[in-house]
Amino acid sequence: VLKAAYEGREALIRVCGVNSERMGPEVPITANHVPVGALKIPLENADSFTEGERIRIRRPSPVEWIEAVGMHVAPARTHYAWKAGKLDIVWERRVVAVEADHILLDAPLTTALEKRFGSGVVYAYRNDGRVSNVGVEQLRLLCPLNSQNPLSEEHAWIGIQVDYVEDSWIRNVTGEGLASALVYLGSETRAITVMDTTSTAPQSEIGGYRRFAFFSAGGQNLFVRCVVKDALHAFAAGYLTPGPVVFFECDATQVGGFSGSTGSW
Repeated sequence: VLKAAYEGREALIRVCGVNSERMGPEVPITANHVPVGALKIPLENADSFTEGERIRIRRPSPVEWIEAVGMHVAPARTHYAWKAGKLDIVWERRVVAVEADHILLDAPLTTALEKRFGSGVVYAYRNDGRVSNVGVEQLRLLCPLNSQNPLSEEHAWIGIQVDYVEDSWIRNVTGEGLASALVYLGSETRAITVMDTTSTAPQSEIGGYRRFAFFSAGGQNLFVRCVVKDALHAFAAGYLTPGPVVFFECDATQVGGFSGSTGSW
């Protein structure tokens, strides 16, 4: 049992590497259309990539695309208009094969790339500051309840905060009384598995960034058999999360809002 006996909003457990990223030159994607689920990426020149290399693919967000989906005005589907260049999606993948004019990826894309909307670019990527093979398991995380103020927020907001981490796991953890998320996977997480973990009895006001029981901003993360009892957004993917993010055989009760993507598309 780990108890957050302090005042303040810091996470109870933080597992974080550091940002030491290095990026290669951008190579344009040449196809008119690369569909959702694609593994093959046509390139102007694939000679600069090698099998097994880590890469990133960036899908731009030009004004033409924003207008096409009706998000150049507000209020519409959101209370604010989208801005060109502010909603780029960036996926991280490995190259499994290289041909003269294309590369093959280890995992599919989750959004189509279209030439009329700028297609996209691919570039080599490396971040030696990430940590891997880290596990957090068999724990009960507690925030003492404030009997005088059940909406108190001067205590731990997050149970386990993870960022700049890959190929790691969280298993058999229970969290009680947190203000925001039991598990928060940041934008620089990749291939994290969260399983058999339960969030109950959050202690906070009802509002933004609160009562997100299980949250992922990174890609290729998996949540399995996670349980939520009382939340606003029980299972959520954050702003411009590249995906895929999977919530499999998870269950939530006493939920005040939706599960899904929050803050953008």
